[in-house]
Amino acid sequence: MNRWRDLYCGEVSRERVGETLSVSGWVGRRRDHGGLIFIDLRDHTGIVQLVINPERALEAAKVAHDIRSEFVVHARGEVVRRAPEAVNPNVPTGEVEIQVDELEIVARSEPLPFQLDDEGVEEPVRLRYRYLDLRRDRMQRNLRLSATVIAAIRRSMEALMLLPTVAWERPAGLLDFAPRLGELWSSAFMIGRIGHTFLFGIIAATAAFGIAGSAVAQEGDPKEGAEVFKKCRACHDVGPDAKNKVGPVLNDIVGRKAGTIEGFAYSEANKTGGGKGLTWTEDVLFKYLENPLAFMPGTKMAFAGLKDPQDRKDLIAFLKQHTKK
Repeated sequence: MNRWRDLYCGEVSRERVGETLSVSGWVGRRRDHGGLIFIDLRDHTGIVQLVINPERALEAAKVAHDIRSEFVVHARGEVVRRAPEAVNPNVPTGEVEIQVDELEIVARSEPLPFQLDDEGVEEPVRLRYRYLDLRRDRMQRNLRLSATVIAAIRRSMEALMLLPTVAWERPAGLLDFAPRLGELWSSAFMIGRIGHTFLFGIIAATAAFGIAGSAVAQEGDPKEGAEVFKKCRACHDVGPDAKNKVGPVLNDIVGRKAGTIEGFAYSEANKTGGGKGLTWTEDVLFKYLENPLAFMPGTKMAFAGLKDPQDRKDLIAFLKQHTKK
């Protein structure tokens, strides 16, 4: 295939036994069993087991001792059958392994902020290290499912001779304006002699896919949210005559980029978040209000947070009443 691989990890099967192949990928796990070193190597197709025996490849064994999780490595060796008792029926490559002759570290990884198989990682940590979060099996499955569904929609629409078009929008904007946007685009394309179209909304949200946050406000009660806001009134103001206090004005907070109220002395954490595109969508507010300090370390907001999910939904519904459409 190329100098890095002859096959992807998930393609190494029993039909390849006896062949010498090159594979490359990320190290999932490394296990040292009294001299023999086992490495689970993975890429987007699956996982294959590498076995490094110092009696067979001393230099490869020396390299293997330095390898840790999420290192990127390139290996070359012979595909062999596993012993019957070592067969792993849970993976497609579980009947074989690669006896490594050559091993190269392509890229090293710093210590991980969380283990990729840990399902208890808090959402703010996952969002901060999104590039690692996307390597998790669940995220990989979600992304591939999303791609499959979108492809099926496209095939169905194209079978009806409809032309796909694409729109980039934030979640609230898409929900508020999609009907009008669709009408305008449809009219423009019809006038332009292109014919009927269908609209794909590509949403800039914190979730891997799906419209995040829209259900939060739908489930919230703004009247109850006004009562919850009394806990915030000492530091924040909202309404027609609202002014900055200890915290910034919360008018138009839903959909606003972090750290952007002119004249307010934001924390560096808040300004940095805004500079990186952090936007107070309903979903982001819902997570932030649970524990502000955990979500944004370094924020000036000393509030302990709203632990009751319904309180957070109600408060967001109330704040949304003070957000211009």
